[in-house]
Amino acid sequence: MTAIINTLPNCKWCVKAKKLLELHGIEYVEAKEKSDLWPTVPYIEINGSQVGGFIELTHYLRKL
Repeated sequence: MTAIINTLPNCKWCVKAKKLLELHGIEYVEAKEKSDLWPTVPYIEINGSQVGGFIELTHYLRKL
């Protein structure tokens, strides 16, 4: 499983999202820019599927 996470500097939710991905053993590539697909950062895609932001990531991971 691999993820792409869009982040910006000094974003505490970005840091938390990266930690969650690490805790679940999901490798990620960090894109240090905002995505046009989501209004805020972080924005996460896993295996090419749109997940969303931090809250959506927590819901996604609970279903694994």
